[in-house]
Amino acid sequence: MNPLVLVLLAEGFEEMEAVISIDILRRAGLEVKTAAVGEDILVRGSRGISIRADMFLKDFSLFPEALVLPGGLPGADNLADSEQVIGLLKECARREKLVAAIC
Repeated sequence: MNPLVLVLLAEGFEEMEAVISIDILRRAGLEVKTAAVGEDILVRGSRGISIRADMFLKDFSLFPEALVLPGGLPGADNLADSEQVIGLLKECARREKLVAAIC
């Protein structure tokens, strides 16, 4: 099984930072899952493009080898305001997992 990378999508994320990261990681053979941070599985980016996440972050039960946090505004603020995201970041640090916070 390939390493699991989790990409977090919060309302207002930067579309290019999310989509290009997902594309490159999948081309490299990694398993990539997207998780919606918030109440809607269809997450709207900062330029008005919506992406349907694979799951809600609250329903994610595995632990990723790497975590990707696309930037953008207000996406970065929405990530920072999420207790779930902060908890996941702390656990990634504790487990010495890779975290890629973009922009």
